[in-house]
Amino acid sequence: MHLPIRAQGTTLTNEQAKTIDDEFFLSNPLSHFSSRISMLLETARSKYEANPENEREFFEALGLHNAGTALKFDTQHRSVQVAIDALSLRHQAAEALTRFIYARVAATPRDRDAKSNWLAIADSPTRMIEVIEANKTALDADPHRFLQLLFPPDAVVEGPIEGAAGTAAAWADHAAWLLTTDELSINAAHNKLKHGLATSARGDVRIELITTPPNEDGTIPTSAFGEGKSIPLFDRPMLTYLSRPPRELRQGLEAVSSASTFP
Repeated sequence: MHLPIRAQGTTLTNEQAKTIDDEFFLSNPLSHFSSRISMLLETARSKYEANPENEREFFEALGLHNAGTALKFDTQHRSVQVAIDALSLRHQAAEALTRFIYARVAATPRDRDAKSNWLAIADSPTRMIEVIEANKTALDADPHRFLQLLFPPDAVVEGPIEGAAGTAAAWADHAAWLLTTDELSINAAHNKLKHGLATSARGDVRIELITTPPNEDGTIPTSAFGEGKSIPLFDRPMLTYLSRPPRELRQGLEAVSSASTFP
């Protein structure tokens, strides 16, 4: 990468804005998400098994000869990590889309800076609710503004093109919903993953509905499980996190579990 920018003052010039925007778009930001999704799918479907050869390569990559059992992992741990990364990636994609829309419809350059997409994203408000509210205000003020983000001025938006535009708008709305909803405290889960992994991730949890009553002491015999005797509800990696609901709900601490949708 080479950015031929000279220090000419304290504000961004039009020429500098074009240079950094060219660099931003030539880096193909979308490929970040496409490649990560591909990597997650490949990992989820792989038949990787921990073995001495793989472990030796693993330790050598870390510059270690042997770390005992502290860094050991197995196939189940990898599947759990796929579930964690998938949740993080979904939220990152939603935030990236929402901030990009902000840069295009709501951002105002600071001071005398020239208009720059990359800088507008970097300077966007820290709080997502401010970004989303600014987007809503700008798009409500001009019903055609969102279509202008998708098509050139002379485009005829009808038929399949109109359907594509509707799909794009629905995804933008869904991204905003993911970033603001209080349902199951989705944002709390993402933040706890992003800021220190304050979660419990398990791949050995199975929940089944049984038709045989438990024993008098509360235990359940293994004979109660099986085809025609129990109904599997899910057997997938599960992420559990602690969160406190919004104050207005006046509820206590919640432990929320979410099952992975990966096969």
